[in-house]
Amino acid sequence: MQIAIALAVTLVSACALNIGYLIESEKSSIRLISASGLQNLNPEAFEKTARKIVADDSDDNEIRATSLAALAHGREVHEKPTDPKFVNAVQKLTEKTRSPALRSSIQRFLQSTQK
Repeated sequence: MQIAIALAVTLVSACALNIGYLIESEKSSIRLISASGLQNLNPEAFEKTARKIVADDSDDNEIRATSLAALAHGREVHEKPTDPKFVNAVQKLTEKTRSPALRSSIQRFLQSTQK
């Protein structure tokens, strides 16, 4: 019974963190804390959400850069092949953004996928 309760709490926490990470109107600091918690609790959900945020041109560039940096150094690159469509989308971001932080994260991510 205690294991089931702990699992339920973990799932609810992961859902709440995912929502906090996704809400663009939330403060950047709250979104980054939510992202960190989600990455620890549910790496697969984090990766899926991070890819959505990175691809969203209307989202905050700091959040996009941090999300992409986490993907570059995270489980996705090291444990499984990276989605070629996502890599292509990231390459195209270089043409669209002027953000130095996002450009730097793009470069690191692309380097990490070539290993």
